[in-house]
Amino acid sequence: MDRTEALDKFIEQDIKEFLDKKAGNSLEFGFAEKLQKLLDASDYDAAFNLISERIKEYNSSENNASRAIIFTAIKNIIPRISSQHSFDSRLEKLSFLLRNELQNINQPPQRINSIDGLLQTIEEENKKKLNQAQKTKDELEPRIENLTKQIFLSIRKKDVKKSIMYYKNLKKIFAIYPSIFKERKTEIYNDIVSLYVQITKIKKDVELIEKNTLQDTIKNNEEKKSVVKKIGVEHIEKIIQEIKEDTRKKDFDSAKEKIIQLRHIASRIPSEYKHIRLTLESKIGVISQNVELVKRMNKDGINLAKEDAVKYKGTAN
Repeated sequence: MDRTEALDKFIEQDIKEFLDKKAGNSLEFGFAEKLQKLLDASDYDAAFNLISERIKEYNSSENNASRAIIFTAIKNIIPRISSQHSFDSRLEKLSFLLRNELQNINQPPQRINSIDGLLQTIEEENKKKLNQAQKTKDELEPRIENLTKQIFLSIRKKDVKKSIMYYKNLKKIFAIYPSIFKERKTEIYNDIVSLYVQITKIKKDVELIEKNTLQDTIKNNEEKKSVVKKIGVEHIEKIIQEIKEDTRKKDFDSAKEKIIQLRHIASRIPSEYKHIRLTLESKIGVISQNVELVKRMNKDGINLAKEDAVKYKGTAN
């Protein structure tokens, strides 16, 4: 190999090492930057998974240059996750294990073992959480189904009070529904929103009906007042009192004329107020009978007052 070839090979190797080092620095910076963003966003699940994947990558890599880069990156992030450990138990354990394993090592080890036992422990804990979540889900599903049916039934009956009561109970169940079942919880949420819209609609419908009913009631009361005024109840009562006074004075012709006047008033009462007309006609009939009775008694010469006076005189003698 002549001097020129040797120089070319040296330059080529130097460039290669420079590019590898530059790529390594870029890789380390990208990893650190991404991790910091996750920590700042309190996304500790994603942060833990990012570190785990990087350690797995280190353990499976056969490229010494890549392993050196990852090793440096892992050591550099230990202080960062240590400062965040109080917010997440997994990061706390991971920072403790990494610090104990790597703090006194300057060269990349054959393997980083800190993650192995921790991942196994986390996997077991996740299984327990999943089993508990599944148990809770199985307990809540029948209640959700029953409440949904009750809400639909109440909506069909336009029973706003019960609809709202069942709706509130459904919201309470939704709040404790395991978030691990994201798709199912999203379905329940959409159902709750749909039910809310329906309940709001029937509530408005019922309120409108009640408002119209109230207006109809007010209108009917006003009509009744109008009828009472039109019929002239006070005038009728006045005529009845005059008939009584005429009868007492034995002015039967005047009493009879007023009875005819009452019958005429009764005949003019509209058919929709038939019950009022019948009541008045019945009362007129009783008044007429009383007047005829007093008239007949007067014609026959019966005078109770005089008779009582005679009895009193006889008793005195």
